Amino acid sequence: MQLTSDQLKTYEDQGYLLLPNSLAPGEVEVMRTEASALCLQDLAGKILKKDGKTVKMIHGTHLENKVFHRLVRHPKLLKPVMQILGDSAVYIHRCSLNFKPAFEDTMWSWHQDSFYFCKEDGMPTDQAVIAIVFLDEVNEFNGPILLMPGSHKEGLINPITEEEESSAIEEKQYLKSRRTQYMLSRPTVTKLVEKYGIVAPKGSAGSVLLFHPSCVHGSAPNIMSPFNRTIAVIAYNSVENIPIPVENPRPEYVAGRDYRPIEPLSEDVLLQVL
Repeated sequence: MQLTSDQLKTYEDQGYLLLPNSLAPGEVEVMRTEASALCLQDLAGKILKKDGKTVKMIHGTHLENKVFHRLVRHPKLLKPVMQILGDSAVYIHRCSLNFKPAFEDTMWSWHQDSFYFCKEDGMPTDQAVIAIVFLDEVNEFNGPILLMPGSHKEGLINPITEEEESSAIEEKQYLKSRRTQYMLSRPTVTKLVEKYGIVAPKGSAGSVLLFHPSCVHGSAPNIMSPFNRTIAVIAYNSVENIPIPVENPRPEYVAGRDYRPIEPLSEDVLLQVL
C-alpha cells in the first residue's frame, strides 16, 4: 500500500491521517481473539486498573504473540510509515494493546507521545510515527482518540507553564507527578485548542490511524457507551533516529531496544497464522 501525494500532504499539515477499512474483517477477528487470550496471561507488560482485575493495557504484545509480531510488519502499516519517515529502515519502538471496555471510566489526559520518547527513552528527535489499528468500531460514543490537528508543528511542549512552575515550587510532589506523567496543563490545552481545534477520527474495525508523536492527543472515558473500544498502538521509528542511552531506561516491552530494521510481510500475513 502506497500513500498518495495528497495523503502525505495531509499528514504533513495536520499531523495525522485516517486510513478507513485498511485491514479485512478476518484479520480483525484474529487480532480480537489473540487480544482476549493475552488478557488471561501473566505478562510483564500487562497493566491492570485499580480493581486489580480489569486489563487497561498490555505492552510488548509483538514480543509475546505471533499475530501482533506479524501485525507490526503488515505492509498496510509498514509501507505508509516508511513513506512518511522517508526511510526504508524502521524498527519497532513500542507495540501495545489499549482497552476501553463498555461503561468503563479510563481516560487519557492531553499529552504528546514524543515527550516520553525523547525525555524518557532518549530519542534524538520526534520524527517517529504512531500507527493505531481499530480492533472495534471507533465512534463518537466510545471514547475515540482526540487530536489537535497541526499541533505537531509546536515541537515538544512543556507540560507545565512558567506560571504553574513558579507557583508549585513548594509543591514538590505535585510538580514531580505532573512531570512524570507529562500531561499538559489546562491553560496550555486551552491555548492550543484555540489555535488548532479538536478532531476525533472515527471508523470501522480494521481502520488505521497514523499520527505524529508530537500531535497533542487524549481521549475521554467510555462510561456512557455499551460499545468496547480496543486498539493496537504501534510506535515506529527510523534507524536514523535511534535513542541515546539514558539512565533508568523504561522496560524493553515499553521502549524497544532491538534496532534491527523490519521488513514488510505479505498482505494476508495475519490470516496465515490460522
